[in-house]
Amino acid sequence: FAEANNEGARMGSAPYILFLNDDCIVNADTIERMVETLKPSEVGIVGAKLTFPINSSQPNRPAGKVQHVGLALNIRGDVIHPLVGWSPDNPKTCETREAWGVTGACMMIKRQIFSKLGGFDVAFGAGTYEDADLCLRTRLAGFRIVLNADATATHYAGATAEKKRVSFPLQYNAMVFKSKWLNHPLMAWGTPEPNSWVGEAGYW
Repeated sequence: FAEANNEGARMGSAPYILFLNDDCIVNADTIERMVETLKPSEVGIVGAKLTFPINSSQPNRPAGKVQHVGLALNIRGDVIHPLVGWSPDNPKTCETREAWGVTGACMMIKRQIFSKLGGFDVAFGAGTYEDADLCLRTRLAGFRIVLNADATATHYAGATAEKKRVSFPLQYNAMVFKSKWLNHPLMAWGTPEPNSWVGEAGYW
């Protein structure tokens, strides 16, 4: 994931880069809303509100419910999706706000920032944690991460991996991520930041 996306980014020249998984379908005006959110100079990355497909029959993908409204940490320092499975109409899932991080399934970043940071870290295996790592490096560079709840998409989370019968190296990527960040102040669980929401799962 990291190496392929870095290569794709090098092939373009637009000021903004949209990373979009092949199992993610954006809704009308989503890209335009993300562009508008990214325009302020202090914003480095914007993410979208993702829901599971409405025809899903799988319990781990509850039909029409929230899959992503930002990333957060739990008390063990694991990166999680707060409010997963909640109604997309719940006020807490409809708030555009600053986030701890957002998923790379549908993420837009300024090209200048992406290039300066060297893109995704290729030390990560396929498809997990490299997005959280990029978000933290973007924040460390002084930029904000924003979740635009009005920019929406349907995410068939993990569908490509299931179709191709491949697995994600979750444990390996978690080890790489924690070896880089575990003792950093940005990983301080339960410490609210300006404009962040504090809930049972930590701050985001």
